[in-house]
Amino acid sequence: MNKKSQSEIILNVFALIVLFIVILIFWFLLAFEVAKPGIEKQVINAQENNEGNLILINYLRTPVEVEIDKKNKTINIADLIILSIQKNNYEILDKKTKELFNLNNNYWYISLWKDDGLIYEFNRENFQPRLGITEVKVETFIPNYNKELIKVSMFVQEGVEITEIQEALKEAGAV
Repeated sequence: MNKKSQSEIILNVFALIVLFIVILIFWFLLAFEVAKPGIEKQVINAQENNEGNLILINYLRTPVEVEIDKKNKTINIADLIILSIQKNNYEILDKKTKELFNLNNNYWYISLWKDDGLIYEFNRENFQPRLGITEVKVETFIPNYNKELIKVSMFVQEGVEITEIQEALKEAGAV
């Protein structure tokens, strides 16, 4: 064997060892990442958060017909929030939100915030969230006409009517 072939063999062996070490490191990284506790919960939470963001964005973009200056106009909920804050009158916003969200068995809670604190909050009346059921908490910001940011926070969870709870307690003899 000449020196050239010996150096090629040594170089090939060295390359195989380096390749083996890289594959081994890659395998360890994957094995520990997959076995990491809580990773499945993080993925589920991310999916729920995406669902919650979609609910909130769709809510804010929902067109509603309201009377402005004695004329019926179609605006979205985000604009209705800003208008309600300006006029300090949340009656129409509350009504339109309940029309949208009270179609199913979900408990919902929405709050509006400025830098100086809570502006307004409203929820599904006579309803209570079910314990132990997945909840969705999301928030986003919308600018008002003064370029201030209004934080809109939403909490949605499967709920139960309070009257159902009271009836169940009566049947159980707890009331």
